[in-house]
Amino acid sequence: MGISPCSFRTIARHGLGLVLAAAAFVAVFAIPSAAQNKGSCPEIIASLLPKSGAIRGGTYSASGPMGMGGGAADLPFEHPCVKSTKYPARVSISVTYYGGEMVELLKMQGDSADQQTILSATSELEKSKNPVKTENLAGGQIVYWDDKSECPAEGAAGSGTVNRPPIPNIRLRGVARTSNARLEITLEGQISTDLAKAAVAEVFENLKKADFEKAK
Repeated sequence: MGISPCSFRTIARHGLGLVLAAAAFVAVFAIPSAAQNKGSCPEIIASLLPKSGAIRGGTYSASGPMGMGGGAADLPFEHPCVKSTKYPARVSISVTYYGGEMVELLKMQGDSADQQTILSATSELEKSKNPVKTENLAGGQIVYWDDKSECPAEGAAGSGTVNRPPIPNIRLRGVARTSNARLEITLEGQISTDLAKAAVAEVFENLKKADFEKAK
């Protein structure tokens, strides 16, 4: 069944939500302010974030057939050279829900929006001069670089190389999509690549199970 003229007008009004979701995400969720209430996170957004993370805040609002929101959580990582915090990495998400006939918009624009997100992220990450890697992960796609920095002498107990292993660092961007929702993700900080990927994969899997209809 085709989309009615009224629905096309609705799509035209809301279409920028798909294309510009990343811009809104960077402005609002990439670095949540210290003033945010840590416990102030809608259930639908909290359900997407990794269970091991300390939620830093989030928002979600729905208007008509669409919903948009995002949030962030700090991720734990134990390392003898990282003593200043138990949560040296942060994962941030933005998500857009498309209900009713708006699902057609996601079908029409989803592939191109995903490709543009990955291309833009790749261009951004390449500025670091580190090798950038792209992978498919849990039904989504990620692009990232990872490296290791030297452990400062004061950052580890004792002496010797055994107690002073290098510190892993990662910067990651990604995107995942279901039949009615699209999510963009950022992960940055001092955390192993395996743990970072596991956290992102968990978010992507959580997206598949999310019930946005109940979040209206």
